Amino acid sequence: GKRVNSQKLKLPSGKILKKKEINYLKNKEIIAIHEAGHAIVGLSIKNYDNIEKITILSNNQNQGGNTIFLPDEKNIESGLYSRQYMLSMICVLLSGRIAEELIFNNDNISNLASNDFEKVNNIARSMVSEYGMSKILGNVNLKNNENSIDTNNLISKEINNIIKICYYHSKNILLNNLKFLKILANSLVINDTLDKKDINNLINLNNITLIKSNQYINY
Repeated sequence: GKRVNSQKLKLPSGKILKKKEINYLKNKEIIAIHEAGHAIVGLSIKNYDNIEKITILSNNQNQGGNTIFLPDEKNIESGLYSRQYMLSMICVLLSGRIAEELIFNNDNISNLASNDFEKVNNIARSMVSEYGMSKILGNVNLKNNENSIDTNNLISKEINNIIKICYYHSKNILLNNLKFLKILANSLVINDTLDKKDINNLINLNNITLIKSNQYINY
């Protein structure tokens, strides 16, 4: 693997940055924090996929960065996913925005999480209205039904409840690993892309003990 630079980002002495350069560095920092959030929760949450790569480089499909996980081949072949796995997916998707909130505060969060939120809503809605995974609505499929206003309100309430539970589960993981969040993001700003080996090297170089969540998500 390539050598990962884990030093603080330094600029040449006396160099005066142009506004365009300052904005470029600031944008890189925001994307790096966002993607580092996804990565740390994915690494720390119980029974989730293995991380493959993190990048803050954009492409045609993705204007921000990207954190890539490799799903278990058994899940891919069978198409079967447990309730806990889907809750973990939601936690990982929410963690980019949460990382931004923790580092930049609410006034300076970005719009990077838009696609994440769309996926979160789709997963939570499917859990509630298709897969019978709601403790309140029970073992029903309501996707194609003409539901009453009360039923639709219950569906919305359950979706929000799932997202809220996952939000705080994910936030707790990031708060426990705040030091590594900053280290990982800083390395992404410098290196642009890190693979699994790079991330492990970064953990070892900085004597980081990743605080993992061994509890199931309580929904």
